[in-house]
Amino acid sequence: EYNLGKVCCESTDCKLSELQVEKTACNDDQKFFVFFKFNHQGPGDCFRIRGNGHDYGEFKYSQLPVKIGPLAGDCTTNYEFVIIDCHKEDCRLEYNLGKVCCESNACKLSDLKIEKSDCNDLQKVDLFFNFKYSNTSDSFTLRGNGVQYGTFSYNKLPIKLENIVADCHKEYEFVITDQKKENCKLVIEFGKICCEKDSVECKIYDIEAVVLDCNSPDDYNLRINFKYQGFTNSGFDVFDRNGLIAYRLLKDLPVVINHVKKSGKDYELIKICENDHPTCCKAIEYKSPDCITNGGKYAFGSEEVFQIGEDIIIRSKLAWPEGLEFRLFDITGQLLVTHYPKGGVNISKVSCANMTPGAYIVKLNYNNHHLNKKIFIYN
Repeated sequence: EYNLGKVCCESTDCKLSELQVEKTACNDDQKFFVFFKFNHQGPGDCFRIRGNGHDYGEFKYSQLPVKIGPLAGDCTTNYEFVIIDCHKEDCRLEYNLGKVCCESNACKLSDLKIEKSDCNDLQKVDLFFNFKYSNTSDSFTLRGNGVQYGTFSYNKLPIKLENIVADCHKEYEFVITDQKKENCKLVIEFGKICCEKDSVECKIYDIEAVVLDCNSPDDYNLRINFKYQGFTNSGFDVFDRNGLIAYRLLKDLPVVINHVKKSGKDYELIKICENDHPTCCKAIEYKSPDCITNGGKYAFGSEEVFQIGEDIIIRSKLAWPEGLEFRLFDITGQLLVTHYPKGGVNISKVSCANMTPGAYIVKLNYNNHHLNKKIFIYN
């Protein structure tokens, strides 16, 4: 007898096959992308794409299909691609995409640049306009802020607008439109033009940050005030360590910002900046408020009163301060219980074992603040 056993003819050689290549349409920058998809077998886990002297990177087979680009559709480059297994150089696929043309007959204006001259004695400036263009007519119009500045020939670029008022108040906008193709245009919000020779440097100082009431163990209300000079905007931004938390108007100072989140650090930080002027800022640190123990400033608003078994439960999101008073009245107004919850905790209880079922009134008092709640006691 003879047992030959199992015979396997499966190959572990690397093999790439059935390559599919798709090219996208050209984008506004006259560029395109290429997608690759193919079958593979063998032990390898990755491959590279190369071509025209470029290495487009390494990819996992599990990522297929893969995309490369953007590539220039310049009608000149003869695009060739080679797909090579990471471990076996002779395991490859080759593809010649050829030349790709992204040239368009559409009118296009681009790369607008505006340069400003020095201010003259009348606090005015000259503006110089230059830009790229293709497939246009022979001229264009320039307008802005309701003013028609005129019609100009493309071959006269750059052009100059003279004696533009630079009062640091007017927000300038400009629209350049091809003379015959109205949808072929450039629009720019240029903003304010300033000529102040003795302008005051923007400055923020004497910041005051006062913690008001806590709303929960993790957030609180904050009053902010500060002095400033050289502002050109009417508002300011307030940031904490994580980003923008408020926008306010200068005329409303001092302002209160509600629900400021605690950072978890011993000291909180706020930074105040002139709106849209990130280089004119000032930061201040202050001690993080204690909203957990009775060191925090207590504010009513999160209290719950309910019955569990033979007890009335009083619970809050904040810890009780020392001196908080709990009073229980029947529906006729007769005082039944006076209780002072322990400071530093946020839950307390009062026995209702001998009370008649019905409606009762709970009154919480602290530091001249009061809160009334109704509770129904059941058997």
